[in-house]
Amino acid sequence: MEQFIGKFISLNCDEPLGVFQGQIVHVDSCLQKITLEKAFQNGYPYHSRQVTISAKDIKSLEMIEASNDASNSSATNIKKPVAKKVNHLLSDKQSSVKESTSKESPRKNTEETSSKSNNCSDIGRVLNKRDKQRQKWLMRDEEAFGSPVDHHMPADFDFEKNLALFNKKAFYEEINASKPDVVRNTDKKGARYRCDENILSSKPPVYKQLIVPQPDSIEYVTDSGLIVPSVTPDLHKKILAVAERFGLSFERQSEIIGRACTEMAVLLLGGARRLNPQNQHQCPNVAVLCGSNRTGSQGVNCARQLASQGVRTIVYIQDPVDLTTEMTHELALYRMTSNKVTTNVQDLCASSVDLIILALLDSKSTVKDVVMPAARWANENRAQVLALDPPRNGTPGVTAKYSLAPALPLAYNSCNGKIYLCNINIPVQVFKDVGISEYVSPFGPKFFMALHPNDTCPR
Repeated sequence: MEQFIGKFISLNCDEPLGVFQGQIVHVDSCLQKITLEKAFQNGYPYHSRQVTISAKDIKSLEMIEASNDASNSSATNIKKPVAKKVNHLLSDKQSSVKESTSKESPRKNTEETSSKSNNCSDIGRVLNKRDKQRQKWLMRDEEAFGSPVDHHMPADFDFEKNLALFNKKAFYEEINASKPDVVRNTDKKGARYRCDENILSSKPPVYKQLIVPQPDSIEYVTDSGLIVPSVTPDLHKKILAVAERFGLSFERQSEIIGRACTEMAVLLLGGARRLNPQNQHQCPNVAVLCGSNRTGSQGVNCARQLASQGVRTIVYIQDPVDLTTEMTHELALYRMTSNKVTTNVQDLCASSVDLIILALLDSKSTVKDVVMPAARWANENRAQVLALDPPRNGTPGVTAKYSLAPALPLAYNSCNGKIYLCNINIPVQVFKDVGISEYVSPFGPKFFMALHPNDTCPR
């Protein structure tokens, strides 16, 4: 079999191999296999350098006669012009040398000719060595990059055409139509609930849960839609008096109202942003204007609680001569905080404040048109004004931005600003004793809440 090595043959194989053409490099008679080099498959260069084909896959075999054109590879074609170029340069150089030395002696010409021939032979050997090396490189490049790769790259996959072959909707409809008695689990889809949504159905909400015997002219509504009626000053006074009779003393009420006023004041001052240990240079200042009455003592209580939160406070006393017992007790506790107490309005003018808590008059006070000096100062100051349990018509000469009322609100006018209601924990039995037949707490999760005039819904 060795006589066939180096021959070119064409093999017609079974599908999907096709036709192979190449040079025989090895024949295994035992395993009945033949190995080709420089192979072509179906007219395209084979991707591997050698290919081994079994005899059982060969249908027919045909020898290919080598021609002179076929024997010349691309490497020899590149070699020829390089060699011609070198020989041409050498011949030109030799002819020029012969012409320049033709007039010299024959002996000298003979010596020079022999020496030049030796040099040319050395140059030729170097060039032949370089050509062989270059030929190897060209053969490697041809093996690596000479074969086209277009036939090895598959066509782009058509996703739309492939999806159109399988219509899922029609397929499932066909299954359901063939077996209508089969009940699938996917058909039983229950309602999906959010984490804050109730699964059990509840009764429709009742927005009017407070019914007072003699409501006043204004009706309020909370942020959640609950209706809160306003009460008259006499009914409001009666509610607080009955609560004291049941054990909710004035001191307890003052502590609760002072706490609510403190929390609201801290929010208005900026909360944790202002009351920060690393923000001592911006410590807030609060001025509390107090009269000698119930609301005044609650204002002093609020000033004491603000001082315990780290707020700088100054308490102004409107009438220091005629002080109530509750007022005297609250002032004694407040002085232990080492904060200021003054009876002069000029001391207020000398200090810069961020918030003014107005407690000059209570809800039972008869409002006079006389503008007090402290009220005039509060109105001229740029700081926000928070009124604590004010009269229904407000404090003369002062327009408050916020007002905080305990238990149930009065019919406040626009001078009291935005109304907030405070929960002072009055039992339901107290409301029943004063004639309020139905009372459900509207506060919910809040300790104090905002009230809005209910202009759209009639009572």
